[in-house]
Amino acid sequence: MSCTLLFASPSERERRVAVEALGEEQVVLASSTADLLLALPMQPEVVVLRIDLPGLSSSRLLTRILSQPNPPAVLLAVAEEERKAALELAKAGANGWLMRPMSAEVLAWRVQQLVEQRRGAPALTPDLAKVVGGIIGISPEMERLRRMVARVACTDLSVLITGESGTGKEVVARALHLASLRSTKAFVPVDCAAIPPTLMESELFGYEKGAFTGATSRRSGLVESARDGTFFLDEVGELESGSQVKLLRLLQEGAYRLVGGTQEKQVNLRVLAATNRKLEERIADGGFRADLFHRLNVVRLHLPPLRKRTEDVAVLLKHFLGRFAAESGRPPLILGDSIAATLAAYAWPGNVRELVNCARYVANLAPGPELQVADLPPRLRASLGQVKAPGPTASPQAMGLGIRYELPYKDAKRAWLSIFEFAYVQHQLQAHDGNVSRAARACGMDRKSIQRLLKRSQEQDETG
Repeated sequence: MSCTLLFASPSERERRVAVEALGEEQVVLASSTADLLLALPMQPEVVVLRIDLPGLSSSRLLTRILSQPNPPAVLLAVAEEERKAALELAKAGANGWLMRPMSAEVLAWRVQQLVEQRRGAPALTPDLAKVVGGIIGISPEMERLRRMVARVACTDLSVLITGESGTGKEVVARALHLASLRSTKAFVPVDCAAIPPTLMESELFGYEKGAFTGATSRRSGLVESARDGTFFLDEVGELESGSQVKLLRLLQEGAYRLVGGTQEKQVNLRVLAATNRKLEERIADGGFRADLFHRLNVVRLHLPPLRKRTEDVAVLLKHFLGRFAAESGRPPLILGDSIAATLAAYAWPGNVRELVNCARYVANLAPGPELQVADLPPRLRASLGQVKAPGPTASPQAMGLGIRYELPYKDAKRAWLSIFEFAYVQHQLQAHDGNVSRAARACGMDRKSIQRLLKRSQEQDETG
């Protein structure tokens, strides 16, 4: 006999939650260490372990569980004051935790996630992705990202999130926070590009009364606001050198000083950072400290641009169209296959941020019930009319938008040829990370020919 879940807790109420979540047939209950050890031969797929279970210490009990021939996944049931102990157990092999008090819905979702992982199924469906912070997408890249978030969230490691502007770096940072032991504390985001360098240190660390003109009273900074929580530095590559030095000390020692202060303060927090710049290049030109980079770059999560994961476009659009339609009190628009393929062929230079704005526009203004090209924002409509960069798997409907039917045959053919040339070159450049020389070698073109095509296309854009 086997079971899906072995639920070990001295609390009768929590044991009832487990039965409510999965049903009596899938759950074996244990109220003590002895009960749990007796049930292990049933080979549960998941064990939920309250770390104050009477009997053996939680660390010894975890060792016994993981020493089974086919060890189950282990979730820790954790109270607020047990966060540090849970973190050590997670490092020792536990798969994650549930904050107490737990709900049947969250328990069922976490157990399902771990069971699917053990059986080799995808860890999260698009709907479940929304539960853990809105990381939505069906592409392999997003599947890998969700799995990494699940693995990294249970640690206190620093994470550097990279990707182009608008790809959703803050969404990933919030997901890491919400899935962590710090989820009940503050998540404090800081846009480093939006704060003038002269104000950065006082904003981050606070200041003493009289520290500078206008400092009429003592003020705490954003670091203090993030105490015991998560501190997220967006566009960290924009920090000037003085702030970099103080941030490095915060990461190394958990210590900082208010501007104008003499006493050092200690703070416990987790630091996440994001950038759309290549920090290695900034290090090479002296704009960013190598030691700070290595402190931030313990784990790196990369978000690919939307043009490199076109299968996510329709999923994201349906999600946001549904959300904004509900806010407007109207039924969601239908996203037909033809326009879905058309929008997947669009390059989305603004990434997910541009897609969200497009969804907000049409959800409020399109007459419905089915989304049409004519309903799209004017700028996007104009770009689709030129079809600058249809993907390699774009449908005939999507590519057909580039045919200028109103022109004479020869002019229409010439216009379509220019679209083909640009699309082909763009695809080769994307495949070779923007390196013109490598793209030219791969497709048998001269480097100057590629540059000439790109320049000619830009000139056509500027002249309409």
